[in-house]
Amino acid sequence: MPNVESNPATSRRIEELRKEVASAGASTVSAVSAVLDDFWRGVEAEGTPLIESIERVDEEPAEGGETGEGAYLVTFLYRDGSAERRNVVVCSHALGWSFRRNQMERLPGTDVWFRTYRLPAGLRTAYWLSPDDSLEYLLDMEDSAERMSTWRQDPFARHTFFFPRDEEIPGDEDYHCSMLEMPGAPAPIWSARKPSVPAGRVEEYHVSSRILENERRVSVYTPPGYDHENGPYHLLLLFDGFAYLRVIPTPAILDNLHAAGKLPPFVALLVDNVDRNRELPCYPPFADFLAEELLPWARERYRISADPAQVVVGGSSYGGLAAAYAGFRHPEVFGNVLSQSGAFWWRPESDASRPLRTDPRTNPEPHEWLIHQYVASERLPLQFYLDVGTVEHGFKDPSMLVANRHMRDVLQAKGYPCAYAEYRGGHDYPCWEITLPEGLLALTGAGSSARDIRGR
Repeated sequence: MPNVESNPATSRRIEELRKEVASAGASTVSAVSAVLDDFWRGVEAEGTPLIESIERVDEEPAEGGETGEGAYLVTFLYRDGSAERRNVVVCSHALGWSFRRNQMERLPGTDVWFRTYRLPAGLRTAYWLSPDDSLEYLLDMEDSAERMSTWRQDPFARHTFFFPRDEEIPGDEDYHCSMLEMPGAPAPIWSARKPSVPAGRVEEYHVSSRILENERRVSVYTPPGYDHENGPYHLLLLFDGFAYLRVIPTPAILDNLHAAGKLPPFVALLVDNVDRNRELPCYPPFADFLAEELLPWARERYRISADPAQVVVGGSSYGGLAAAYAGFRHPEVFGNVLSQSGAFWWRPESDASRPLRTDPRTNPEPHEWLIHQYVASERLPLQFYLDVGTVEHGFKDPSMLVANRHMRDVLQAKGYPCAYAEYRGGHDYPCWEITLPEGLLALTGAGSSARDIRGR
């Protein structure tokens, strides 16, 4: 990737502004102010970042490896005329995590800070702007919240992401960030509520566990027309239940796919976690709770299939790792694993905030621990859907992208049916909203089978 000093990506809009400012500066200060005010009015009306077509095929590729028609010039902007401002940094999976390289440049004599990149069409990912950034490597600080305290939403962003606070968690807060959506980014075609499609029902419970000695919220979706006398129904179990209910509209997705004849009717268990960082990364008691307590609890209340081939366990990030572990530990219960950006880089006993700093002399367990377990075991009666974003590189070692490719290779070498997809995006719920229905269709959709998804 190009560095700040020799960045070959040049925005035509910024160069035009540079010339206008220079011309106005030859007359009066008020003329310069008028040029800048007009520029910012246009930015506010258009939204940011600025996206410009590339007029020729350049020698330098986009950050995502594309050139010419497959890439655009993308210019991030920040408005600040203060003399005290030390720096402004663009933070995003798509740009890597070199904060020094991703510093903006200030257009001399103006309040315009900017940074231009070549980025591929179809990309969707979160980003932040960080004024007066410390420039420290993200994992070199003990407190990640302190490290990110200067990260801000882009006030002119045309797309944003909102994660609502969970009222059951004391002190939880709404979360906002800016989203980059490039031309050609896919739309979530299965998410919108349609008046012609009947809606299923969602009921909320609190389920106690003897194994874990705690209690958690579980939201249960039943499809339109659910009848306990019919069935049994397919089962979908997803971790981070609040997110898959309030951020990703899983009930609407299931309603739409079923109404279109793409999926059989599903009952879905949307499971929340009491301690996510403990329960989801390959924690045997949690997997046992799912198989030995939660599913029997659900089957007492709902007509759910006991056939593992009709049960899907899934999630994102640590949830994707947990899904693959649940299938590994209890293949007699879970026959299908749906992993979205699974955190397969994980190893036991590692400090999750500083995985690169763990001393191998005191922690002999390898990274990609679960992948090693699949290598060493006999093939189990499981099939998989894995996806990951093409810009999920950065401070993990190995990165999400590398670890998911490794997991795919191991599964296919062992003979597992495994559908695999790479999307142009980051570690973001708006991306997983789009790939969730693709995973369901690959595993259990109309016409799908183990043979259909093998090696895709």
